[in-house]
Amino acid sequence: MVNYSLDNYQIDNIHKSHTSSGKENALFYDLFKGFDLSSYMSLLLLKRQAFRHEQEIRYFLVSDQPMLKGFVEYEDIRIEWKNVLEDIIVDEQCSDLELGILNKILSSKDIAITPKREFIYSNPDSHIVIDPI
Repeated sequence: MVNYSLDNYQIDNIHKSHTSSGKENALFYDLFKGFDLSSYMSLLLLKRQAFRHEQEIRYFLVSDQPMLKGFVEYEDIRIEWKNVLEDIIVDEQCSDLELGILNKILSSKDIAITPKREFIYSNPDSHIVIDPI
């Protein structure tokens, strides 16, 4: 399950070692001190509270084999999306052409869902630099 417990301030500042008042940021040290696969996965499961209604579940396939630097293998996993998807929402800026392409793909996969346009993002992401420990 995705973690929706953090507020916007916590998510926006999780990469900073100290809060704006100068106190140590406990979340920063919990996630980045001794950074490992578990820490990384925890970061991948964070999502803003505004999206809590999605109740998203994310699946990760993690190999128990060490990876060689510069070499990535992939596993092709078949998913019957028509049995998984309940709704499709696209950004309101999605063009008619893009929406038409998406509808054609959905139809070719026998997915009977009509995508809806909605305002999804309030601000563009800014560049994030993780503080040193």
